[in-house]
Order: sequence, then structure tokens, then C-alpha cells
Amino acid sequence: MSLIPKVRQVRRETVISDGSLRFEVTNQIFDQGDMPFPHLFVMTINDSSSPKSDVLARIATPVDVRQADSAAPIYVKVTSTDLIEIGTDTFARIANVNDITRLPRDRVTAVLLGRKEYLTTAFALLYDNVTTAQAAAQSVVDRLSTLVTEWRSYNTQFATNPYADFTLPQVDASVEAQRTAVYVEKRNARIAADAARDSAQAAKDDCEQTCAADKTIYDFLAYDVAFLEAAKATVNAITEVFGSGPTLTLTGGTTLTAPQTYTIAATASTRAKDFVLGANTYSGNSSTYEALLTKKRADLATYAAKVRACSANCAALGAALLTAQQAADAALSAERAALADVVAVCPTFNPSTV
Repeated sequence: MSLIPKVRQVRRETVISDGSLRFEVTNQIFDQGDMPFPHLFVMTINDSSSPKSDVLARIATPVDVRQADSAAPIYVKVTSTDLIEIGTDTFARIANVNDITRLPRDRVTAVLLGRKEYLTTAFALLYDNVTTAQAAAQSVVDRLSTLVTEWRSYNTQFATNPYADFTLPQVDASVEAQRTAVYVEKRNARIAADAARDSAQAAKDDCEQTCAADKTIYDFLAYDVAFLEAAKATVNAITEVFGSGPTLTLTGGTTLTAPQTYTIAATASTRAKDFVLGANTYSGNSSTYEALLTKKRADLATYAAKVRACSANCAALGAALLTAQQAADAALSAERAALADVVAVCPTFNPSTV
């Protein structure tokens, strides 16, 4: 015997007593697997003195197994011509997990106990057409599969095998205490996630403020450099002249035989221009406009690098903030779900008390 329950179906055409063709589906549990026994189909006893009056009530379903009201079973709709005898009884409905735990597994015991139902391992039904027969055959397999799943759940989560021991008093062993502990854990995780998100936000804000200050200085330097370069170009283009040149007239004199007029040519001075451009005698002078322009260019390059680095840093901090925000959102959702689990078992739960 394996641990896997198995049902065997025999599907065939059959001719009934009036000569008409029917489609018969016989179901038999031939390997109970991990079920308690192979008797998974319910019979209803209509007349305890007449076995032939018995018809199949149903195949046990998970709903049937847990059903509190045995007088309200789940029925499979059939017509009278669908009923077929197996031995002395006739099957008519599919079974329920309460049934497995409470019904006898043979008709004699059921009659002796005054019961109206008992379990059996097989049943068969006739159908008018093959489509209905195929649907019914699949339905039996589906309901049995659900029954097995529900039985395993009952057997592992509720039933003790054979008993469960507890040390008293139990400390934080209740469902509420367990769920409260989970809630506290999720709440603390959410608080930590919020703190991480706030830290990431502060870092990004600081970066943006620093970037804004550096960008302002860069803009001032860019203006100064542009202004000084334009001024330098203007000064560099200036050509200093004295018109046609100075003249000197000498009248009389001891060495001149006659009064004469002499023209003296003079070279224009470039000292002011040299000072502005830091050229010639002013080369290397730290007080020239050229020295100032050189300093401004260096400062501009420095702040250009700062602005680029700051922009990249702010972008990275923005990505870190997005990740931190997503983590905070997920932590909040987990906290809310954990709180809902506690409230489900304790509607008066006050989160501020833990």
C-alpha cells in the first residue's frame, strides 16, 4: 500500500433491461494511501429491512466531512434510470470529512446503530449520454482529490496523533501573542526603514543645497571670466599713436645760419597696455589684469568640477532615496498586514500598548 490514495474507474457502454444503451461509470477506491480507509462513498439507508431500497447518497467531499448538519448533504442530481445496483444496494449520491470520522463502514453496523448512512468503497451510475458520463467521471475524481487534500489538512493541523502536550502556564503561546510578536517585529522594521528613508532624504537635500551654492559661485566666475576676456581682447586691439608726431621749432641761435624748423618723430608708450596684459616689464606681475584673469579661469575650472561632481553625487543620492522609500513602503504594508492579523483574533487590540 502506498501513501497516495488511488481511485479506479471503469467506463463502459451497457444495455439495460429495456434494451436502451447507457454509459456506466464505476468508481472504486483500491488503494487508500494515507487516508484512514478506502470507504470514501456514502450510502443512504431508506429502509433498513430492505437492502434494495438503499441508494448512493453522495461521494464524501471536504464540505461533507466538515458539515455540521448531517441532514443537509450535497447531492448529485440523477434520474431514476441512472441508479444501478451493486450487490444488494443502489448508489445515488456522492459523499462528506465529518462522514469519514462519524459514519460506520458497513451497512449491518449502520442498521444496528439506527443510522441512515454508511460508507462504502465503490459505486456505479448509468448516464444517458457519453458527455454527461465523462463530466460525472471527472467530477468524482475532482471531489475525491479535494477530499484527500482537506483530510490531510485536518489530520495535520487539527487532529493530534495521538495527543499533544503543553507545559503550563503557557507564556506568549496564544495566537494573539504570536501575531502580536510578528506585528511588533514588522513595526520595528518599518520604523527602521522610515529612519533610513529620512536619512537618505536629508543627504539628498544637503547635496542639492551644496550644489546650488557651488552653481551660484560658478555662474559668477563664468561672468567674470567672460568679462575680463572681452576686456583683454579690447585692450589688445588698441594701437597708441600721437597723430603726425610732435614738432620743434628753433628760432635764432648761435650755431644756425638761419632760422629753421625741425620735426622730431616720437614713439608712442605701451606701458598702460603692458600693465593690463601683463606683458614686457609687467610680465609675472600679480597686480595686472592678466593675473586676475588667470586666477578667475582657475577658480572657474575648480567650480566647474565641483558642480559636475555634485550633480553626479545628488543623482546617486536620489537613487538611494528611491530605494529607501520603496523599502519604507514595503515595511509599512507588512506592518499593516501584521496588525490586521492581530485585530482579526483580537478586535480590541491597541497597538500603542506594545
